[in-house]
Amino acid sequence: MKTFQAAEARGHSWGFSPQAVKAREQAERKFSGLASKVTVHRDIHLKNILVRAGREAHLIDYARSGPGHPAVDLVRLELSLLLSAFRQTADIATCEELQKDLNSPLSDAEELVKRHSALCTWAINRVCIRGMVEARNSVVKLLKQNGGDESDYFAAKCLVAWEALLTGNLQMGLAAVVILSLTEQFS
Repeated sequence: MKTFQAAEARGHSWGFSPQAVKAREQAERKFSGLASKVTVHRDIHLKNILVRAGREAHLIDYARSGPGHPAVDLVRLELSLLLSAFRQTADIATCEELQKDLNSPLSDAEELVKRHSALCTWAINRVCIRGMVEARNSVVKLLKQNGGDESDYFAAKCLVAWEALLTGNLQMGLAAVVILSLTEQFS
């Protein structure tokens, strides 16, 4: 996050409010509590997952593996689905509502698909929502096993979304939606 701090010191804001920057700073503090708890892949995205026979998923490219936060790989997978494969078929406000619902561990995939039908006209979006819910549910379980909780998930998701702003080939508007939806979690 030093990259962001250096840019902000030069006056760059990415168009976010001071509350969003403060939320990122709070997420950084929360994230640091479990920052080296487990071994992680650190480079999970859709291009580093090979699927064999339409069923078996295998990770490749372990060059960045090492100690890390228990939530980081699954959060990266969740956001990779959103920022790389998901198609924005509605306005930003509708996408932000989806994100708020995804941040609730009580929502299930089929309920979200029905509730956000404007975003689910494409089959890929329905698949992405199901995958994002599975990743979210798995990360919350994993965090509990490693002494964390839902707030650690929010912290990791917030920071990974901010990192996505530095990657030019992702949907930056949707990364901003994630950041805005999580700003409320830290306010």
